[in-house]
Amino acid sequence: MADELKPLYLLTGSDRPKVERALRRLRDRFDADGVELLGAHDTSGADAVAASNSLGLFGNERLVVVEQVEQWKAEDAKAVAAYAADPTPGVVLALVAAELRKDSALLKAVTKTGEVLVYDVDRKKIVEWIVKQFAAHGQRVDRELARSLVDAVVPEGLEPDLHHLANE
Repeated sequence: MADELKPLYLLTGSDRPKVERALRRLRDRFDADGVELLGAHDTSGADAVAASNSLGLFGNERLVVVEQVEQWKAEDAKAVAAYAADPTPGVVLALVAAELRKDSALLKAVTKTGEVLVYDVDRKKIVEWIVKQFAAHGQRVDRELARSLVDAVVPEGLEPDLHHLANE
């Protein structure tokens, strides 16, 4: 199962519902006992690497997920880059970030041996995104109604919160 997967993933982008679906699909490929969930607020890059290097209780394939890695500093990215050079077999390290700069050291580290999955929605295409969200749930909605939803939910001058829009 995990042998088909890359050893590292970075999931990022403004389309948070899509990022969460991708993460859920990844998690579903592992036994629940083989998934470790961490947060970057209390886990460093070195801690994430240590978790990836530790053996699972039953020796099965493992997934280590670290959320909010956009908070990490350069030394955290260096730890991940060193791990990327020699990842632990049977372990997938998945990093989740809200946004990262295109020149991010973390992005570069993951690109070498892993896969970067970016799920963004162009601000100019929010109305089309809403129409597609309704269609994914078997409902049809016209552009005018979708535009009204944006106007009602997104405060003027602010970036749309796609999670909030998806919930609405």
